[in-house]
Amino acid sequence: MTSNIGFALTQTSNNYRRLLETEMIKLGLHYAQISVLSLLWETDGMSQKKLATNLMLSQPTINKMVKSLMQNGFVSCNQCDQDGRKMRVYLTDKGREIEDNVNTAIVLVQTNFFAVLTDTEQLILKQVLEKLN
Repeated sequence: MTSNIGFALTQTSNNYRRLLETEMIKLGLHYAQISVLSLLWETDGMSQKKLATNLMLSQPTINKMVKSLMQNGFVSCNQCDQDGRKMRVYLTDKGREIEDNVNTAIVLVQTNFFAVLTDTEQLILKQVLEKLN
């Protein structure tokens, strides 16, 4: 099993996620919440359905993530003016202010994690992963 490429990819992904999680906990976040915040930093006021679609996650999963982000003061939810059935997710000041810290932490993790690879190897890895996706 350990010689399987899928196993190696999973282990590598788990190691990267663990390092990222360690940094995000320092900021009061769970690593998975970064994806929601990232979308909101690009387009604030997205619906939960749109967040779920863009992140390819289920709506219950997004709902749970948004509730946790709300409890920690990073986002708020308001009903959509055009369609009262839709809830839109908005960044709070705290959610906007943490963007630079999150990006800095991500760069730190990436730099340290991929330091064992040359610049060329990193470029090839990125191209291979993009091809697989």
